[in-house]
Amino acid sequence: MMRAGVVIAILSAWPLGAQAPERGQNHSPPQDQEARQKLISYLDGIADSQLGARRQAIAQIQTRADAERRKAMVREKILRLIGGLPESRGPVAVRQRDALERWFSRGENRL
Repeated sequence: MMRAGVVIAILSAWPLGAQAPERGQNHSPPQDQEARQKLISYLDGIADSQLGARRQAIAQIQTRADAERRKAMVREKILRLIGGLPESRGPVAVRQRDALERWFSRGENRL
């Protein structure tokens, strides 16, 4: 019964006429929208310059050796960004969950 009282209290505090904004709509004050647009433009500029540099690097690939060097460089960068690969090689420690066991124990194909 206590739970019902809490729910009623929360619902009674909710503004009656309020509606959630539509997806993609922003109802923040104009100065927030201006700051948001400046940030988006700044990040777009960074992305454009990086994509331009990538385009130039790929355009310079002429031989298989060039492609292999680019591949090694990209692999090294990705591994550095994700913190490398795990040191251990062997079986992965898998932990089964009850929900997963119940999901498959019915013998139905759910996919």
